[in-house]
Amino acid sequence: MLHKCNPFIPIYQTAKERLEAANINTGDGVTYIVLNPQLQLIVESGADKRRCNLPTSNEVAMIIGDEYAESGFRDIILASRGNNNESRFFTINANHASYMPLYYVLFFPKGKSGYHWGLQLVDNSGQRKNTCLVHRAFYHYRLHPRVGESDILFCGQQLWQQYLVDAWAVCHQNKLQWLRHHQANI
Repeated sequence: MLHKCNPFIPIYQTAKERLEAANINTGDGVTYIVLNPQLQLIVESGADKRRCNLPTSNEVAMIIGDEYAESGFRDIILASRGNNNESRFFTINANHASYMPLYYVLFFPKGKSGYHWGLQLVDNSGQRKNTCLVHRAFYHYRLHPRVGESDILFCGQQLWQQYLVDAWAVCHQNKLQWLRHHQANI
């Protein structure tokens, strides 16, 4: 289904394709994805499966340390489909309209854009001075079921919880970043 309706599939390589290409290049056919101490998923060839297993738990938590305070630590790195098996890499940060559809492909199979800075509030009365839509208001709207809209987000179980935590982190990190850069205005 994703190959038919997702606009990103023809442009970017999938994780499965990247892993298959890594297996072909190394020749051993054994690739593992491990979680390193910096909480990053790393693809290792021939690694011991019993070392650094991915965490399993029914609880939801997010740890954002000081080392992640710089912008860009949550970026997605995409590999484009290139000619002659050459791929170019692109970085998409958490404020990009395609961040959530690329990160949560199962929730947004058609690649519908998420929050972006150009979104405006619709105000028919003309009373509102600021019509810019902020992250928090966007997610407040998205996090409630609507008649006529798909309820796929609410059926996601643990992935839904991860989406909620991710949305919360994006909102609060943008707020903290604004405070950091506007100290003179406060």
